[in-house]
Amino acid sequence: MQRLLLFILILVLTHPVLAQKISGIVTDAQTGEPLPFVNVYYKDMRMGVQTNEKGEYAISYHPKELFFSCVGYDTKRFTPKRAREFNVMLKQTDMELGTATILGQRKKYSRKNNPAVELMKKVIARKNLASLKAHDYYSFYRYNKLVLSVNNVNDSLRNTSFARKNPFIFDHVETCNYTGKRILPVSVEESVEREVYRKSTDTQKLHLLGKTSSGINDIFATGDILNTMLQECFTTVNINDDKVQLLQYPFISPLSTNYAIGFYRYFLQDTLMVEGRKCIDVAFTPNNPQDFGFSGHLYIMADSTHRVHRADITIPHRSDVNFVESMRIIQHFDELPTGEQVLGENQMILELSLIEGTPSMQVKRISRFSGYSFASLPDKDFDFKGDTYTDSNAQIRDDDFWQTYRPSELTDSEENMQNFVQSMQKMKGYRASIWVIKAFVENFVETSTDPKRPSKVDIGPVNTIFSQNFVEGYRIRGSFQTTANLHPQLFFKGYAAYGIDDHCWKGSAEFT
Repeated sequence: MQRLLLFILILVLTHPVLAQKISGIVTDAQTGEPLPFVNVYYKDMRMGVQTNEKGEYAISYHPKELFFSCVGYDTKRFTPKRAREFNVMLKQTDMELGTATILGQRKKYSRKNNPAVELMKKVIARKNLASLKAHDYYSFYRYNKLVLSVNNVNDSLRNTSFARKNPFIFDHVETCNYTGKRILPVSVEESVEREVYRKSTDTQKLHLLGKTSSGINDIFATGDILNTMLQECFTTVNINDDKVQLLQYPFISPLSTNYAIGFYRYFLQDTLMVEGRKCIDVAFTPNNPQDFGFSGHLYIMADSTHRVHRADITIPHRSDVNFVESMRIIQHFDELPTGEQVLGENQMILELSLIEGTPSMQVKRISRFSGYSFASLPDKDFDFKGDTYTDSNAQIRDDDFWQTYRPSELTDSEENMQNFVQSMQKMKGYRASIWVIKAFVENFVETSTDPKRPSKVDIGPVNTIFSQNFVEGYRIRGSFQTTANLHPQLFFKGYAAYGIDDHCWKGSAEFT
């Protein structure tokens, strides 16, 4: 309920409208079957999508040349005049790709004597040959950025009275490089962690070196609820694991030792250069699109190592994952001088629709890994309780610290998040909306909504004001607690309650 109310607040205060789109179905011109994984993109723009398992696509409308391309088919292009539905038929082209040949006719899938399956067996067998845990010690740094945005913000809204009264909202809108959609970032969190491992005791620890956040979290005293929920749901995917916990569901990995070959279908697509390395493109999808599995492409090194150099992963359109409209995970792997293959970068982009008829939300999580080392580590790196140690300066790091660990600069909207929040606080109706929503999100009502005169006494918990039980019947309860704005060291709290049926007063008071 808390997460829903947070999202509702964003929608109430911003009023975005769904963007104009071009959509349709891409099919095989000869067989009429829908074509998955067709690339749909605009010329000279870093904007594109892929068709889902039904051959369906949807992309923001722009009056530029739109391309439809797929390995084994002729590329088709046209320039849309307006947003509308446009179905596309692609003609097949026979072509040879090394030992694999793409034929005009689709055949029944078989794992026996299937070159794609044989290749994946080699990939799976070799995935753990150079595990980091084979060393006595290892350590590395991980930079994380988590951004929550309102999705599909329509530029036509600029002509409304709401836009004229609140122009700052549209100054904060930007285009997402991954989806090509217009988004409104409302929360951004960054962190830098150092992970350490000691083989002799099989101990793995995490050092939180830096953390900063801005956006709607600043509005709520319990703002970390949002980021904690997002981090738990949208964890980094390790495709070397047998099962991956994502979106609070267990997914079978396409490299699972025990399950992958029987769970997935694999298809050789192409041999191509990826970031200067010759790779084999292997497409994969679950046997049953409704299972908790992934679909997408693995780019396997075209050499004797059979390592994954890049992964582009999504979930089938018909997967039974609540609220998720689409998901894309892009992973880049690096090879260390010592021979190990390690995850270099993980990018995750999800589009969520929580309430029908309202715009969707976008969650973007980017993780960058660096500084891998196998040198001996001192005992102090491991001698603390729990799994995570937070540096005393973690939340007061200066700009030089963040410039050192950020793989790329923040976008203008992310950089100016604090100004955006301050502008939101000046909107008409903001204080009343926050007062009501805080009552449910934090369960306490502030007695002041003026930031210059912060609340000294809060009333709550709200959910205890009216209740019922078989002894008292209807029960009325009034309670309060003081805040640090009244006194930084002394705190009071108490309540008084009256039962309608038992005609008795109850109460308590505490002083800290």
